[in-house]
Order: sequence, then C-alpha cells, then structure tokens
Amino acid sequence: MNALTSRRGRTVRLLITLAMVIVVIIGLFAALATYQSMAARAELAALERPGSIIEIEGREVYVDCRGDAQAGRPTVLIETGNGSLSTEWRPIQQQLSATHRVCVYDRAGYGQSDAGKMPRDADQAVSELRALVEALSLGPVILVGHSLGGWHAELYALRYPEDVAGLILVDSPAPDLGSNPDFVAGLQGSIGFYTVMKTVIGSGIMRVLAPIAGDQALPPVAAALPELSDEYMTLVQRSAHWDSAIAEIEAVTESTQEVLDAREGDYPLGDLPLIMLSAEPAGDDAVAAAIFASQERQAALSTRGERVVVPETGHNMHIDAPQAIISAVEEISDRVGR
Repeated sequence: MNALTSRRGRTVRLLITLAMVIVVIIGLFAALATYQSMAARAELAALERPGSIIEIEGREVYVDCRGDAQAGRPTVLIETGNGSLSTEWRPIQQQLSATHRVCVYDRAGYGQSDAGKMPRDADQAVSELRALVEALSLGPVILVGHSLGGWHAELYALRYPEDVAGLILVDSPAPDLGSNPDFVAGLQGSIGFYTVMKTVIGSGIMRVLAPIAGDQALPPVAAALPELSDEYMTLVQRSAHWDSAIAEIEAVTESTQEVLDAREGDYPLGDLPLIMLSAEPAGDDAVAAAIFASQERQAALSTRGERVVVPETGHNMHIDAPQAIISAVEEISDRVGR
C-alpha cells in the first residue's frame, strides 16, 4: 500500500511539473508574440519609403511614382504578383524612370496599403486599380502584370481599353488554366507556405531566428534583394499581408473565369501592343509545361502580340532578369510612339 501511494505521489508530482513547464512555455510564446506585435508596429511606423500614402475611396494606398512624363512615352504602371510588394520592383523602377514615368503601388493588404473588400478576386483588384488610375490621372499607361497580376492587367485592359496603351505580361499563366485541377492545386499549395510564414513571423520566432540564421531565415525574395531586405521584412510582418495573399489564391477559380468572361472575338485585345515574357521551364514538370504552353495563347490575344522566351530565369523574372522587362517596356513604348 505504501509503495502504491508512493508511486501515485511521484505521478502527481510529475504531472504537476509537466503542467508547470507547459504553462511556462505558453507564457514565453505569449510574451514573444506580444513583443513581436509591439516591435512590428513600431518598425512599420518608423519605416521610411520613397513613395507616399494617399486615400482612395476611404482606403489608404501606398504608391510611388518616379520619373517625368515624356511625350510619346506613356506612364508605366506595375501590377505585382500574388504575395508581392512594390518594393521588389524598385530596382526596375529606378532604371526605367530615366526615360519614363513609372508608378508602383501596394495592392490592398500588402505593404502599407489598407486591406480591401473580400473576395480578393480579379474583379475587385481591377476595381481598385481603376480607382488608383483615376485618382492619379495617369492616362493611357503601359500596364505590366506579373504572374497572378497578369490576370488583373488583362482584365483591366479588356474593361478599360482607353486606359491602356500597351500590355506586358510577365510569366503570367493563361486564365484558362483555372480549369486545370493540377494547376489550381499547385497554386493552393501556396496557402500552406503563407500560413506557415504568417505563424512564424507573427509569433516572433522569425525575429529570434534571424540573428542566428542570417539570410537563411529570409524569404527568397528578401534574400535576393539584400539592399531592400530590411524594408521587405518590416512590411511582411503585417498579418494582412499573408491574409491578402491567401485570399487571392482562394479566389483563383473566380478570377480566371472573370477574365475569360470578359473576352470577346478572336482577338479580345484588338491591336493593343502586347508582349508576353515567358520563363523557360526547367525539368519535366507537367504543370510548368502547361503554363509555358498557355503563354503562347496569351500572346495571341492581340494582333500585335508577341511572345518572348527569357532563358535562365525563374518565375520571379523581375528579380532574376530585370533587363528583359526593361527591354519589353522600351519596345512597347517604341511601338506606341510609331
């Protein structure tokens, strides 16, 4: 009986100790998350960026326009891809601003822009983009759309052709791939990554690991732009960033159908100057091959469409091969001027 009582006593003490350890761990994580939240707000408030924050339809929107408008050279407006910041395009913007006025902005929820209405489909993105163009009186623009942003750019050109002087699609898949289950599943796989990043950053774990792991703790885009990595990491600490990225992926089926529904005739974009920049696929991935093949269809949307395959680059062409995009803008600008 004494032995049984002794064993029970040890078990109780062990459970109490285990409970205390769990409470301490939870407390530490709670304290870390609280510190992360406070530090992130302070860093965001202290962040200095070259653009400005303007109010459009009751929302604050970050926009950065550089360069002077020149006769015969339309303003360049960049529509970023899913989960991307305007910061990533600054090196390209800086180069192009010598010959063009170039505007970049943070789509709703990203960077320093307020979150927007749900769902985050192409229809909503184009509505917000139209409000931006009108607020800034941009006039006919050369619209550059990367990846998912290419669907927004195409839909904008279809709905507001008077606003678009030329279109450049940067490794953007054709929207008819929205009916391809493997393609959609691949995109939805991004939701897991975004969820992990939101958790790791929001909990403060990233802040703890960064001094230890260095560049290894950075997302790939931030690591590729070391001069902008501090700004990038400050901006992606907002949970709204990851929520917006997830919401855009969740709306992929609706977005692709909205673009397809807006098309009419054999050449939906008429004679609009169009360049489709394609990253050459590596390996034998079936989805990558389907995306690559679909981009030929994108180039055929206009009688003045052209497809350019850019070798040795990944999907983030604005990071890997910025000169290809700069050359495409110059080419479209020359066509518009002719």
